[in-house]
Amino acid sequence: MQSTVYRKPHGTAGHERYWRVGAVVFTCVTALGVIAPFEANATSPVVKPGKVIFKSFSTSLAPFSQTAVLIGDSQSDGAAGVPGADTWVQQALRSLNYRVAFCGRGGTGFVASKAKASNYPEALETGQWALSLPPSLQSPSLGRGLVVIQGGGNDARIGASDAQITANADRLLADLKKLYPQAQIIMIGTLGRGLNDNGGRRSQIDALLGRVAASRQLPFISVGDWLTKYKVSNKLVDGVHLNPSGHGILAIALRERLLALVGPNAE
Repeated sequence: MQSTVYRKPHGTAGHERYWRVGAVVFTCVTALGVIAPFEANATSPVVKPGKVIFKSFSTSLAPFSQTAVLIGDSQSDGAAGVPGADTWVQQALRSLNYRVAFCGRGGTGFVASKAKASNYPEALETGQWALSLPPSLQSPSLGRGLVVIQGGGNDARIGASDAQITANADRLLADLKKLYPQAQIIMIGTLGRGLNDNGGRRSQIDALLGRVAASRQLPFISVGDWLTKYKVSNKLVDGVHLNPSGHGILAIALRERLLALVGPNAE
């Protein structure tokens, strides 16, 4: 087991040692406090083709109440030359004053995994996201926080069944509820063209995840037809991943949905 040192959250002095767990560690957050660098508040949105809408700036650490823990795939992690901080999901969260602590990896999903990155529930359960914290930060006074789960595209790619996706989504949600009992959990579906526009399995999984969220009475943002709805299919670089302009357009759309659910996060 390796150790590393990060700064404490805002308003504290000195340093405290946190542990990295396992051989594979991603930038992430502990149960009530962030243990890795993340993004600061966004600027006001200004639409410029090919440009990032909500810009990010380097900042120090923040308590969980100011943090959005984001679990996702390459739509959140970045791909095709677009870094994670500039993806539509991360931009939208930052625009509401959340610092984004990303957990996940491109190529993964509820069922899908890759050589050095397990699927969502397994990665959480085996410590690949380093979701642990020292007792000094386990305090209800740090606030509720927000957990956002995005994905499903890679599960479509590998041909995962409805039963497999449902089982692993339920498993992940149960784990997160235990880990973050006070957090608000929001699910974002699978980006696609829509069932009426040859959306195929991606749009089917989006609908499936909506049913999973409904069964647990969780807010769900369906994005299974957004490529068509927001006319960004022509902004796909490789048939799956958007260029910067496409990310900016969907960031504004997602911001509106998130704003209706959580409102802006107060500093």
